Amino acid sequence: MSENFFDGRGYPKFKTRQRFKSFSYPPNQVKLEKNKVYLPSIGWMRFFKSRSIPDGFSLKTVTIRSLADGWYMSIRIENTEVPQLNLQDLGQVKTTIGCDLGIKKLLALSNGELIENPQFEKRLSKRKTIRQRRASRKKRGSSNQKKAYAKLARVDQKIVNQREDYQWKIAHHLVRLADVIVLEDLNIQGMIRKCRAKQDEKASDPAPSHGAPGSASSKFLKNGQSAKRALNRLIRDCSWGNLTEKIESVAAKFGSICLKVNPKFTSQKYSHCGHIQK
Repeated sequence: MSENFFDGRGYPKFKTRQRFKSFSYPPNQVKLEKNKVYLPSIGWMRFFKSRSIPDGFSLKTVTIRSLADGWYMSIRIENTEVPQLNLQDLGQVKTTIGCDLGIKKLLALSNGELIENPQFEKRLSKRKTIRQRRASRKKRGSSNQKKAYAKLARVDQKIVNQREDYQWKIAHHLVRLADVIVLEDLNIQGMIRKCRAKQDEKASDPAPSHGAPGSASSKFLKNGQSAKRALNRLIRDCSWGNLTEKIESVAAKFGSICLKVNPKFTSQKYSHCGHIQK
């Protein structure tokens, strides 16, 4: 950091309390007694015990995180006597299920089951808009503005919590259905990428003094970006990437197999003869 300063690449940025949202304790430093926890340099404090630690497990790394709706503690536990489940061999597979990711229906399964898309962000969009307007009207830098933005952050945190809980339930449901889960390997970043600008060559400024087409005086044709913005918002709300990661994690936990295939023609190709039809 000092080398960048003396070389003229900027000033050092000091570490403030606001920059850090979490901290961790190494193993054998945190103690638990019922609904109380001892944190070094902090002391004993109460916490909401969402689940009990099974017998025979030892505490490993403990992480304390600050989120919009409060403080959370995540604990890693370990028991070396518990055998690890190995992935099944493809020759031992008895059941397979394919999943088609979508927007109106979050998942369309090959057994005919359709999993709904709750659209949690759309449900709370009105409340979020109201709190955004209230926060923007507050005096900049005031304590009232900080409180207003804290309320707005709690709405976003509620959306995240609802989506995370729903995705974990879907992941466990799919693992119970089949030994092999087949998913689409979607290029999500490419799907939400902005449309390429289309320049109107006829309406561009022909004056040689102001440069070539593409200057500020040039006009552009409609490329559908305004209509695609709503589609991009729905794709982000579906959070296909996080859902896929959770399915892979739960499948590995229970010894199932999770495969990704090329999404091209997966919804139009007949599995027996290979015929493709829309």
